[in-house]
Amino acid sequence: MEPSLRVTVIGAGLSGLTSAIGLQRSGHKVTILEKATELKEIGAGINISPNATKVFREWSLLERLEKICIKPALAEMHSWSSGQPLSATELHPAFEREYSTPYLVTHRADLQKFLANEARRLGVSIRVGCAVEKIDISLSTVILQSGESITSDLILGADGERSIVRSNLDGNWNLMKDSGYDVYRFTVPRSRVLEHPDLVPLIEPYSIRMWVGPGAHMILYPLGTHDALNVIFTRQHAPERPIIIHPQPLTVNEIQNDFKGWDPRLHKIMEMAPSSGKRTMLYAEECTRWTHETGHLALIGDAAHAAFPYMAQGAAMGIEDAGALGTLLEHIKDLSDLPKLLHTYERIRKPRALEIRRRSEAFKHVYTLPDGPQQEERDTALLHEKPREGWANFLSDPVMRPYVYEYDIVAMTRKAIGSSEDN
Repeated sequence: MEPSLRVTVIGAGLSGLTSAIGLQRSGHKVTILEKATELKEIGAGINISPNATKVFREWSLLERLEKICIKPALAEMHSWSSGQPLSATELHPAFEREYSTPYLVTHRADLQKFLANEARRLGVSIRVGCAVEKIDISLSTVILQSGESITSDLILGADGERSIVRSNLDGNWNLMKDSGYDVYRFTVPRSRVLEHPDLVPLIEPYSIRMWVGPGAHMILYPLGTHDALNVIFTRQHAPERPIIIHPQPLTVNEIQNDFKGWDPRLHKIMEMAPSSGKRTMLYAEECTRWTHETGHLALIGDAAHAAFPYMAQGAAMGIEDAGALGTLLEHIKDLSDLPKLLHTYERIRKPRALEIRRRSEAFKHVYTLPDGPQQEERDTALLHEKPREGWANFLSDPVMRPYVYEYDIVAMTRKAIGSSEDN
């Protein structure tokens, strides 16, 4: 009989919950430790692309998941000042037809609630108010700030880009660096935007729309089934400016001044924001180790490979991690197999996750080119040329698009298991 592992997952975000579902489905006993006193996601919108929805299909969750999501029709790219459309990619139904599962958009809180409910239904224990003090990897033990010790067979670090688990594994990897950009976020009622005829084309049909400009870019998309639009700007800040860790409240006038000269329609949307804030976009260096040689500890999601947001693949990479781990640990025959299986997890996941991270960082520069020859070349190509490798709109890139979205992590993991068993 295959062993049932005791697994402690640190962090009840999207990666932690998804990995808990995958491991519980594989016959293991999972406990999630969350430091917050209630489950609450930071941020508003989330993109769940076909490479991630394939995992939910494998787990027979996709049909239920779709009920809290929308399927965006298009992804459009616009010029920052004129609002001129530069490029458009059909998402629905094209992606579902091409990659077998849909591209979905939803509210982070809705997705977290959906995943938490499924985890609990399967028998996962979710404990809130459990802040981690330290980890004894040799004993596979988590010590909480309360003094409680929890020992398990496997500890999974799903505690995000400021991961305390990563710092236990790899020294000071929880030190964050300034990306040179700020992130602005707010939401506006979709129904209010619909009152303005000139704004209707920006929100109907349900789509993802992006504006690219000098030192900044902006994204607008509906928040799943809610009467709300998610609005996100990134903007380069002065090098000497101090880091803003927590969101700094902003007035409408402050936002409009920061984006002076941008598409007038965006300024009308800014005026509808009930509140807004900005913070520094921070990042961690690439993590060199995802697993410990004892087999007692592994990292998942942003704790292992937090990416820049420019390809909307952060959540999808964490879901892929969960799909890989759940599939691998279906096949554990003895506790002594854990180090080898975790090594296989890192071997499968690390190259792809880090490649997506590097590509996302590259698009930060593509989307924020200053006005000039490079920007003109980018825009002319988008308007008049056929998509090719290296395309500024990666959703239409004939090489990058299938690399990102065709990927089936469960199938790839099963293939890796088969290869290792043959050798």
